[in-house]
Amino acid sequence: MLEHKHLKQLCLENDNPEAHYIEGILQYFLQNKRRNGLFHLRQSSIGNYKDGTYLYGLLLLALERFCKGEKYLDKLKWKENLSTSDQCWERVKKSLSDIPLGMNPGYHIAMTNLEALCNCHKDNMAEECNHGYYYQRLSQFVQFAMNRDH
Repeated sequence: MLEHKHLKQLCLENDNPEAHYIEGILQYFLQNKRRNGLFHLRQSSIGNYKDGTYLYGLLLLALERFCKGEKYLDKLKWKENLSTSDQCWERVKKSLSDIPLGMNPGYHIAMTNLEALCNCHKDNMAEECNHGYYYQRLSQFVQFAMNRDH
């Protein structure tokens, strides 16, 4: 066990983006150390780890830090090609599949507030306005968390 902790620490000290992603998930969701979790997810994004960028952006949206969350999701160039975001979402879901997320009521409030910013048709949000894309992504995350909470 000590060897594992030492290896993890070395990876974090050397700014391994995947190690920061894993540590971010553990800190944010399991240890309820949200600030630390967000720090590690941000480090993962800085290291160009796409799944870290995606999850960090989603969590910022869920915390109603819309401008910053949108900035991070935009790094995945979703306007040019949605497949990167779609692939990140699938991998993030796998990463979170065994983690008890616990539905934070604030996530639903953030989703509702973000929806209010949309000036587009509800059936075709991603093509109508930028906020629609972010709303759809946050909505996916909230639905995933709610389904895991039961």
